[in-house]
Amino acid sequence: MAKRIYVVGNALVIQDNGAGTPVEVEIPKRLVYIDRVELDDNANIRFRYIDNTKDGVHRNIADILLSNAVTLADATYNATTFETFFRANLGA
Repeated sequence: MAKRIYVVGNALVIQDNGAGTPVEVEIPKRLVYIDRVELDDNANIRFRYIDNTKDGVHRNIADILLSNAVTLADATYNATTFETFFRANLGA
């Protein structure tokens, strides 16, 4: 199933693409980054975050194939559109 990836306010949100599906991830976007090597080499979006409650440990929060990633408007991301999204929205 496709995963919606979008930002609401200061939060990154990930949820299944279906009517009434619950949110799987909602986390402060400033703490999230992606594993660029994984994206470039495997077309896999690996979201990671800096866990400030654990002395800054970096943790995986989601792995989503780029081909299964969609916007809030259900448009499929490609490498260019996803890069635009993450550069504009994730990290400090």
